[in-house]
Amino acid sequence: TICLGKSTAEMKAIYQTVRKAQETAIAAMVEGSNTHLIDEIARQIITQEGHGKSFTHGLGHSIGLETHDPGLNLSQAQPVEFLTKGMAFTVEPGIYLQNAFGVRTEDVIIVTEDGPLNITNQPKELLELAL
Repeated sequence: TICLGKSTAEMKAIYQTVRKAQETAIAAMVEGSNTHLIDEIARQIITQEGHGKSFTHGLGHSIGLETHDPGLNLSQAQPVEFLTKGMAFTVEPGIYLQNAFGVRTEDVIIVTEDGPLNITNQPKELLELAL
């Protein structure tokens, strides 16, 4: 996640909330977990910080031959499904403050018999680019 200019305390707090929501949801992505539960885990963290209405989309979607592969979604708006070994998903929570700024992080996770495997290789620190 990149901030153009110096980030404010509010921006840093929002970023940490989104990261916590993502990390907690990823940790729960084990065989047998259901898609609604994974979405709800992230949503609860964001809601507890007062930003539930600012998380306006599902948590993620399956990855296959195409980026938005027609498959499963980590969303309350879609039918519940159960995770099995080999499934791959994006996990991309976000908070968007109208007329201010937004924060979204995205990783790709594969469900394995040993738990979730994050195959995304990117820094997790909030990067600030001087203008």
